[in-house]
Amino acid sequence: MRQNIFLLLFVTLSFPAFSGNQINIQKDRRAMRYIEKGLDATYNFEFDLANDYADSLDAYLGEHPTVYLLKARVLFWKQKFVPDANKLETQYVHLLERGMELTLELLAKYPESAEAKFAALTFNGMFAEYWFDEGSSMKAINYGKVLYNYVKEGFGLMDQFPDFYFTTGLYNFYRVKFPQNNPIYRPFMMFFKSGDIELGLEQMAYATENGVFTAVEARQYLFHLQLRYGMDAKSALQQSRYLITHFPNNPYFRCMYLENLAYLEKEDGQRMEMARALTQQNILLYKAPAYTFMARFLSEDNPKDPQVKTYLLEAEKYFLKQEHPSDHGLCVTYIELAKYAEATGNSADFSKYKKLAIKYNKYDIDSRSINAL
Repeated sequence: MRQNIFLLLFVTLSFPAFSGNQINIQKDRRAMRYIEKGLDATYNFEFDLANDYADSLDAYLGEHPTVYLLKARVLFWKQKFVPDANKLETQYVHLLERGMELTLELLAKYPESAEAKFAALTFNGMFAEYWFDEGSSMKAINYGKVLYNYVKEGFGLMDQFPDFYFTTGLYNFYRVKFPQNNPIYRPFMMFFKSGDIELGLEQMAYATENGVFTAVEARQYLFHLQLRYGMDAKSALQQSRYLITHFPNNPYFRCMYLENLAYLEKEDGQRMEMARALTQQNILLYKAPAYTFMARFLSEDNPKDPQVKTYLLEAEKYFLKQEHPSDHGLCVTYIELAKYAEATGNSADFSKYKKLAIKYNKYDIDSRSINAL
């Protein structure tokens, strides 16, 4: 039920470590080293190494929520962004369930702990996303309601735990943008605390530099907000360039970077080669957009080149082969097909592809491109 997506906006958070006693684990250098290295390895698609660090954290901390959060996060990234990986959903759910149990035990013992509250927020968010993807909307909504309560508490906890800048900034942005782009839901917004787009962006930017556990997640979200909603490709480039520089093995981040370059004239001379390399992968999640990027780059100098259409039809094919194809990816592909049809004087194709672009449109930047057709 898409009308409940507002409750699930915060679901792909990174995760905190938190104290099972009065010692703040952020001051435990050994634990933090395992967590940071485990996260870095995860984002760089070095999953075996990430699991090694999670095991080291397990040996050091024992039965601790942070261990379950780290292991769940590694598994989440491997299964979501490496679609051919073996599915271990039962294991993933177990990690979330046991981690939640331990978190609630901590909250019962230390009800004012900002770190424990952020952990509870994160577990509820991961559960909400899991059940939403599984099609169990009611379960997702139930976790989303609890999630929202922790997000609200986080408004007053940012100084105690800086990762709340991420969730608070994300909320402030979407609280305004969601009803703007979905007017039918405006009457329901009276039940939600008001937001502020500019403040939200500032808070997200702060999280990218100061978040202990959410800095990389904050950069991903800030990229999307700046590019797809703010239509500010130059600001978004700061995020996408950072991600591919620090995590060069991550094809998802490479796709983000290439998407960014598509709105900047010839910013990177290697962009075509980078996109072509992604088409050689057998994973449709990256192969499909890579063909769209190649068509976009080629059309800048040769808008009538038949190869442009060939690339775009390949992109469409690989998007539609996916179980859950990207609406944004399809929208951009159809925008480019409409542009090619216009350049070659094919009015029938132009009308067909423009209608399809409108069908899949979700973002301000795509609306601008459609309106320019």
